[in-house]
Amino acid sequence: MRRWIRWGLIGVNALIGVAFVAAVAQAAPAKLKGPSRASVGSAVSVDATGFVENARRYTWNWGDGTFEVGGAQMSHVYTAPGDYTITVDIVAEDGTEMTATLDIVVGDDEPVIEDTSPAIQPQPEEGSTAVPVDLGTMGVLP
Repeated sequence: MRRWIRWGLIGVNALIGVAFVAAVAQAAPAKLKGPSRASVGSAVSVDATGFVENARRYTWNWGDGTFEVGGAQMSHVYTAPGDYTITVDIVAEDGTEMTATLDIVVGDDEPVIEDTSPAIQPQPEEGSTAVPVDLGTMGVLP
């Protein structure tokens, strides 16, 4: 009986060690390829290619209550502004599973494009005279 108890405790310790290693290995999900910002109504494209060889299923959670089963590359349109976490659960042919995520901020405003180029003023060539032209009458014959 003592021998069984001794081996039993070793078996329990081994199982605890395996469970700990498995928990550590799954602690941090991989990062999806995609943008960190987007506008409401525009398509957001993400890519989970290369995380798992021979993947058979990709289950996408877009973070806004929408779930899809699809391929490694997917697109989604957000209808409301907010901070979202996109998650994909990938299952390989051999049963291997992994999760990848991407945090994205969706805004309801159009992107602001700022013109920082200097204003260009036409300058007459040296030795020439600038002649004012009235573009309002240009092309009108007398």
